[in-house]
Amino acid sequence: SQEEKASVQSAKFVATTVSKAIADSTVRKNEFDVVIFDEASMAYIPQIIYSASLTKKHFICMGDFRQLPPIVQSSGSSNLNADIFQYCGITAAVDSRRNHKWLCMLDTQYRMHPRISDFASRTMYGGLLHSADTMEQSRSGIVNTAPISGNALAFADLTGMMSVCTKTADNSRMNVLSALMAFSLALEAAKNHEVGIITPYHAQSRLLHAMARDIADANPELKPISCATVHQFQGSEKDVIVYDAVDCYRMPYPGMLLTSAGNNYANRLFNVAITRAKGKFIGVANIAYMDNKNLSSGLMFERMIEGQRRKSSCLTGNELSQMRSSIAGSTLSFWNGTDGSQHFLKDIGSARREIRIDMPDKPVDDNYTKMLATALQTAKAKGIKVYLRTENKNTIPDVLKTYAIENPFVANPVVLIDKAVIWFGMPNSDAKFKSEGSILSTRYRPIIRFEGIHTAASLYGFMEMSKTVDQSSVVSNDEDGNPITETFASYVLANKKCPTCGRPMKLQKSRKGKFFIACTGYPSCDKTELVDVDMVE
Repeated sequence: SQEEKASVQSAKFVATTVSKAIADSTVRKNEFDVVIFDEASMAYIPQIIYSASLTKKHFICMGDFRQLPPIVQSSGSSNLNADIFQYCGITAAVDSRRNHKWLCMLDTQYRMHPRISDFASRTMYGGLLHSADTMEQSRSGIVNTAPISGNALAFADLTGMMSVCTKTADNSRMNVLSALMAFSLALEAAKNHEVGIITPYHAQSRLLHAMARDIADANPELKPISCATVHQFQGSEKDVIVYDAVDCYRMPYPGMLLTSAGNNYANRLFNVAITRAKGKFIGVANIAYMDNKNLSSGLMFERMIEGQRRKSSCLTGNELSQMRSSIAGSTLSFWNGTDGSQHFLKDIGSARREIRIDMPDKPVDDNYTKMLATALQTAKAKGIKVYLRTENKNTIPDVLKTYAIENPFVANPVVLIDKAVIWFGMPNSDAKFKSEGSILSTRYRPIIRFEGIHTAASLYGFMEMSKTVDQSSVVSNDEDGNPITETFASYVLANKKCPTCGRPMKLQKSRKGKFFIACTGYPSCDKTELVDVDMVE
């Protein structure tokens, strides 16, 4: 500590965080000729003012008020919600196309291909941002390699696919198909260039990070793939950026991270994402969903969609769902219907410990359903645990009902085998979306296989696949009107009422594997009971 203090007192240059400068007397009790505050748009105003108090002569704020603002939970109008550029009137001056005596704009960029920076300049910087003369030539090597060769700006449109967005237990958002498609594009790019996958949601970034770990283990020859949220990517840059928007059906509307107009928040986030790319930026989203939700034309993300739709640089269902032989190794592979079905059954037959199937709706092929039922029966005879969860047991064929567990939150056609092999799109089910009262057909059904323990563990947690208590209700009534149930869980739901609020009670399983009975009215009613022996009998 003494050595550190002596070093700071004699140093010509000291670099530190603002939190350290506030808390540590080594910095706090010194004065400096010049103090420079970097990434100033992200700081709270009291932090800026405190930092200015450390200087004897000059104080410089460096930052971009078109990028990330301070992170706050309140939506009020306090100065704590504003950045220093707003507080000093710089933002208002620029918005009204006036100068400000404290502002010096660094208007020439040396990172991005001009097509990327031109889009950012038009949509966020009033046309004032320019590219250095050498940028187009220096970034051409990235632009002209896969994926989507020849395009610095591109898009992958998931319209017509089973792209399902769900909320996780910590209220973040996740989209399995969107993650797989984004990662497949990143994987192609990683043959030649460093890649970043950026997403608005923490859960999606964790799923993508798990995929990147599995790929790095299986294919060490590939360039690094970094996966993070927009906030985590601030200040970074990559040759290729893939932006996974995540939001889709079954969410009633896109999240605030994509749509919030307050303090220009959504635009500032997307601006950070797109300007991380040195040579290529690829957006991934369901354009039809975004169209149905009537995104504001003032959103930077919506303007990108409008600029990309129906161009050759916008990949659609046929191109995205076909087998992609260019993907390295066997860790991630796309399959056509026949080959995928056969290889899926082969994986089922090779299972050693457990098979977990989430099937949102009934399979579309009766003959294949019988083959699957036979394969599951054989696996169970070997002592392998078989779990088949479905949104509604009444919709699936009788040959599969023996294994069926009703869970109203099953939304993705995902299979985990031995928590190591993942299939998306198998078995091929008849699941559809309902939006604004109409049924949306699924036109493209990609079949994707991914092998990796980190990804399997991530999906197992996010999709809460440990929840294997049947949530089905009464099957039918007997002649006297009494409920007939086929599982203990459905018996509890049909017969047990909460003594506190009168709502039905349901069977639950704790994290430690212990069963108990809980009120369906939770969280407004948190009544629980132990399982009664007489009830079991």
